[in-house]
Amino acid sequence: MFIDIQKTKKILFLGGEPFLNDVDLRILPLIDQPEKVNLKYTTNGSIYPSQSHIDQWNRFESVLINFSLDGIGSRFDYIRYPLKWQQVEKNILRMLNELPSNVQFTSNHTVNILNLYYHDEFENWYAQLPSLRFIKFTFNPCSGTLSPRQVPRKLFNMLLDKYGEDSKVIRTITND
Repeated sequence: MFIDIQKTKKILFLGGEPFLNDVDLRILPLIDQPEKVNLKYTTNGSIYPSQSHIDQWNRFESVLINFSLDGIGSRFDYIRYPLKWQQVEKNILRMLNELPSNVQFTSNHTVNILNLYYHDEFENWYAQLPSLRFIKFTFNPCSGTLSPRQVPRKLFNMLLDKYGEDSKVIRTITND
């Protein structure tokens, strides 16, 4: 099957970690009218984009960088081992301050039974970021054995006491 890349309006580069390879840097120069194309990257924030990325992005209509984060601080370190929150946060803040104006940001907070109790810490961290560059925050429940729906009764009661029955944390568990 042949795809005419010149008719493409949006290109997604998803994780793992898209800044670990040069797949995008081999594709982007092939686009004749980059000013009509939107790019989206999903990253864990562990790698700051190269200057080659930034040079390419300047040619495009818009670039959206979506950070997939499971928490902050030591909780991030544990869940995303061997990554370190200190480096990821440094990269995120640097991107917010240094990347061109056509680059915007979103964040997915993937919640699971390991971090659900600490969701408020993530929201507080997120609320302190420069809002002009962040266009969306998504509360994203994971599935499988770490799903919030797998929360033991004791933890559920602790979450209920902390967040209240009308919170999105509790609604995620009860699927209301």
